[in-house]
Amino acid sequence: MSLSDELPEREDALYEQLPKGSQRSRVHPLTWAALVAMVPLLSWDVWQTMQDVKQRHQASQVRSLTTEGPRTAFE
Repeated sequence: MSLSDELPEREDALYEQLPKGSQRSRVHPLTWAALVAMVPLLSWDVWQTMQDVKQRHQASQVRSLTTEGPRTAFE
């Protein structure tokens, strides 16, 4: 008796020992479709938020420069 003769028997025995809950569950195709649709939307939202923050910082810098007036070296 060789190792290759015992292999199918061992595979069957191993499969029978595994609990039924350990089998991997499948992901529903609609879940994948929803994820694919949401990733670009969320990416755009993050990009837009970063653009808004940059604009606010620029506006506040311009506002602070215009309200303080010119600075001289002797101040």
